[in-house]
Amino acid sequence: MKNGVKARAGERSCWGGATPYSADRVVPLTTFLFKVASRCNLDCDYCYVYHSVDQSWKDKPRLMTRAVIDQALFRIHEHVVANEIPSISIVLHGGEPLLADRATVHYLFERATELTAGLCELELSAQSNGVLLSPEWVALFAQFDARIGISLDGPGDANRHRLLRSGRPSLDRVEPTLKLLTQTDDGRRVWSGFLAVIDPATDPIAVYDYLAGFGPRSIDFLLPHANHQQFPSGKRAFEDPAYGDWLIRVFDHWFHLPANRTRVRYFNNIIALLLGGNSETESLGHPPVNIVTIETSGELEAVDTLKVAFHGAPSLNATVFENSFDDVRYHPALLSRMQGAGSLASECIECPLVDVCGGGYLPHRYAANRGFDNPSVYCHDIAKVVLHVREALVEAGASPQPL
Repeated sequence: MKNGVKARAGERSCWGGATPYSADRVVPLTTFLFKVASRCNLDCDYCYVYHSVDQSWKDKPRLMTRAVIDQALFRIHEHVVANEIPSISIVLHGGEPLLADRATVHYLFERATELTAGLCELELSAQSNGVLLSPEWVALFAQFDARIGISLDGPGDANRHRLLRSGRPSLDRVEPTLKLLTQTDDGRRVWSGFLAVIDPATDPIAVYDYLAGFGPRSIDFLLPHANHQQFPSGKRAFEDPAYGDWLIRVFDHWFHLPANRTRVRYFNNIIALLLGGNSETESLGHPPVNIVTIETSGELEAVDTLKVAFHGAPSLNATVFENSFDDVRYHPALLSRMQGAGSLASECIECPLVDVCGGGYLPHRYAANRGFDNPSVYCHDIAKVVLHVREALVEAGASPQPL
């Protein structure tokens, strides 16, 4: 493999694709997920980290040390200099990143800021369940102009999958902390919005209205991380568009709200693609994926949602102590995701919606017999939403791209 770490036997075929990989499409890595904590204070039943076939979290240190942080930041600096990268993102992730102590996070933010000063732009952020959010955490994020997103699925029973480890609902613990983000200047400045996992059994309009009522910058509705081996809950068959129907009901409600409606990233990206623009998310369109994960141990992995595929799926067989980021971007798990339509199954390439749906999110394409060389398990859901959004744009007088 050119300039890269060695792949395991048969790994190239696992990642699929109708055409050979092209080195010309390899891009530098610019988004770095720091798994500062490998454990969580919630026990969400759909969690792709703890309730998937990959159980490698059990072997990871609970917390990231400063030695790992220092070496990871050295590798990032090395990568930025070698590739003349103008901007990067560092995202704190878990588990639950607020399980890391504030002194460690302060150290990471401070060192990252120092190393990138005058070299490139730096965006700092974290994704949290919000239970441990405090005035001190908000002040720390504000000090470094960092952003924090909150994972919350909706009101009452819509949030029933997100349980404390005691088995009790987490919503009563999260709602009070949201006041820190909605009723303080620092909170409003650092809060990026909500991530909400879709449950097709819930009322989509009630979910949207509840989340939008807090005044977030954006809401991102996520399809549960499932695939052809682990079928999505509430979806009776591959052709069943249960999740698409849920999204369409939200879209119709959202699209006809006043112009200052809350931004919904999934819908905004579909609209942008239909109108000839670009997607800012890897689950739609063909943006080259430039994300790498740094585990608490310093091990390097591809996107962590690959854990729903098979044990060890995210592994890049590399660490920040032994490998550069230029090494790992040639690993098939990353290389395949930089190929655009060339990494998709043949039936996806032939589909007229491919430039919008992008074949769906990589982890959702997996099946044991063909690896990732399949349409997304949500193929029919996505197609139904895309066609519905296109029709709404036409009715509103817009001129979407021909399909």
